[in-house]
Order: sequence, then C-alpha cells, then structure tokens
Amino acid sequence: VLKEFAAVSKTPEFLCLTKDQLVTLILSDDLNASEETVYNAVMTWINHDTRRRKREMRELMELVRFPFMDKLFFLKTVHSNEAICKCCQDIVTETLTYQAFPEDVRSPRTCPRRVSGSDEAIVVIGGTKKRSIDGDEVFSNSI
Repeated sequence: VLKEFAAVSKTPEFLCLTKDQLVTLILSDDLNASEETVYNAVMTWINHDTRRRKREMRELMELVRFPFMDKLFFLKTVHSNEAICKCCQDIVTETLTYQAFPEDVRSPRTCPRRVSGSDEAIVVIGGTKKRSIDGDEVFSNSI
C-alpha cells in the first residue's frame, strides 16, 4: 500500500479506511507519493463523509508535508481552501514561511519522506595512477 499509494487512494476501499488506518499510511516516511497526492487523498477521504469526517481534518492535515508541495499547487489548491485556512492557519503560515525561508522552519512537516518516487545515486569516478620517473614515485590525479 505504501509503494502504490497513488493508485490505492483512488479505490473505493480507500474511502472505507478508518481514520487510524489513514493516519498510519500518511504518517509513514516510506509512503511513495507526492504531497499533492497525499493531500488530495486526504481531502477525498474527508469529503466522502464530510459530516462525520470534517472534525478529523486538523489531525490529518498535520501529517501532510505541505512544504514539499509544488508552490503553485499549494497556493491554488490549499491556500485558497477556506476550510483548510480556517482550521489549519498555522500550518498554512508555516508552509508559506518555509517556501520563502526554508532554513528558518523546522517541524515534522519539513522532513522529507524517505521515498521520493525517484531513484538517485551518487557515482564517484577517479583514482590515482602511479608512475616512476628516475626512481622517484609520481602520482597523477588526471583521469
């Protein structure tokens, strides 16, 4: 489920999750999904039964890592959502501050998930070649 969150979040079964099951998923650092996907999934889950689930909004939104969203998506979708701004004004403010001054904001939402959806690697190439000139050892760092 963590690896295929985007696909799972679009199934009818996802809408039947309990709040605790949803919290377990979106709390995970191993969740393989963009924060836009996480936000949309949470909103879809809430809107499936708004009368009962809207009171869970604050707790769930605290687990979405808004600072890692695309800035335009955040402004157009989240910042313009009246319900989010009303119940989560501090989270909205934190995100706006992080976008302007990332080094000044530290919270659980500013820690990236371990799985970013892309594979990255560091490749190091190099070494030394040992040569001898007139009995003296010479090292070359050219490639």
